[in-house]
Amino acid sequence: MPKGNDKIIYTLNLALVMEMTGLQQYLVNRARYVNLQLPSLVSYIDERIADERRHYDMILDRIFYLQGVPVYGRFNNTIVIMTNVDGTFQADATTEKTAIDFYNDAILKAVEAKDDGTRVLFESILRDEEDHLNDLEAKEAQIGITGLQIFVGEQL
Repeated sequence: MPKGNDKIIYTLNLALVMEMTGLQQYLVNRARYVNLQLPSLVSYIDERIADERRHYDMILDRIFYLQGVPVYGRFNNTIVIMTNVDGTFQADATTEKTAIDFYNDAILKAVEAKDDGTRVLFESILRDEEDHLNDLEAKEAQIGITGLQIFVGEQL
């Protein structure tokens, strides 16, 4: 196994913390949707949770591959808990935008370090985060068109 670049391992650990924070935010939103008995939104958020867990696992694998030490038990202070459905979409969109900015910068760091494996990993996660943002913006647009009550009624 190759010994990784310390800056890349540090960046991977930042990504690990960010993905765990995003996962935690989505888990809270899932609990809210379960409580509100909105099965369509529960299914939607379950897909996001699966993606965030997969990202977390891929990053963790890469850290170990590079002989790094992962950070555990740390979250960003960016978990945003909203009390309404449209607010959760807005908060999640903000989280995804932060992730997109992070991964764009992380890709440049991986290129600079000539670490193509990490670059490919970051590019893959970036595409997922862009898809997530697109989905969230579509849901916000649907709410804008139909109104919140009709949108929520369609999630039953």
